[in-house]
Amino acid sequence: KMVTEWGMSDKIGPVNYGGGDQVFIGKDMQTRATYSEELAKIRFNEAKSAAEIIGAKEYVNLGGHDTKISRYDKKLEDKLIDYIRKVMPDVIIAQPPEDYMSDHIETSALTFNAAFNATLPHLCTEGNGMPEKVPSNIAIYYMAPATKTVFTPTHYVDITDELDLKVEAMKCHKSQIEW
Repeated sequence: KMVTEWGMSDKIGPVNYGGGDQVFIGKDMQTRATYSEELAKIRFNEAKSAAEIIGAKEYVNLGGHDTKISRYDKKLEDKLIDYIRKVMPDVIIAQPPEDYMSDHIETSALTFNAAFNATLPHLCTEGNGMPEKVPSNIAIYYMAPATKTVFTPTHYVDITDELDLKVEAMKCHKSQIEW
């Protein structure tokens, strides 16, 4: 049962793959998993470390959890709208609308919706009410999906000079490898 129903990891903690009494390897892998708050803390710290390596001025986590992101989560969308209004970006780089993970797809849709809604001057959010100012003309660029889905790039950026730094930042996400 420990092997077939509960995945165990020193970094991630217990992960429930099944829910029924009769479980064998592979049977219930498509059911919703229950992830610990410990995993959320680990992922936060890994992302923060990666952000520090690349020299990001700030790392912000709005509280979305792996596999539980939804484009219909209005509280999370309001937080994202408020943050977009705070930083007033010209460009947002987002997850692609087509991907292998449902939470990546949902994050893409949530980001698209929030980016548009952040530009509406009469849209109030739960956190901040009526905005004092709103961004305009935010360009959204989608990063390449991690798997072979239909993707034809339209722009290329040479990252040769930064590649080693990016690889070091990626190494911070150890729990993603143990996943």
